[in-house]
Amino acid sequence: MVNLDITVDNNINIAPVRGAIIDFDPTSLTNNSTNRLPSWTVGTGANAATYSLTASDNFNWSNDVNGGGYKDDVDGKCLVIKAGTYIDLNYPLFAGNSNSNILTRGAEFKIIFKTSAVRSADAVWL
Repeated sequence: MVNLDITVDNNINIAPVRGAIIDFDPTSLTNNSTNRLPSWTVGTGANAATYSLTASDNFNWSNDVNGGGYKDDVDGKCLVIKAGTYIDLNYPLFAGNSNSNILTRGAEFKIIFKTSAVRSADAVWL
């Protein structure tokens, strides 16, 4: 076992990005919510596209300590993703062509996350 000491700066601005296309806020969701994995429609008319979160088939939405899903944490409500499971957002973050905003103005992807009981120092988060 290796212990790592990490200094965390809690003064970082974690406010939503102004003009965000997708803003996922779990504070009003529960494991029993009808729409526990939300979707977002981006654009209008013929240019509209819908993006959504999906969970792996083995995702455990139980409220016990072994389950994942929405939990209350010391920092507030969070989405817990347990080892061996995943949540996917089907948004093409870096897709674009020469006329798209991402190539002319850039883009930002902001996520706030925390880990605990990590079993492998070589674990990958993507």
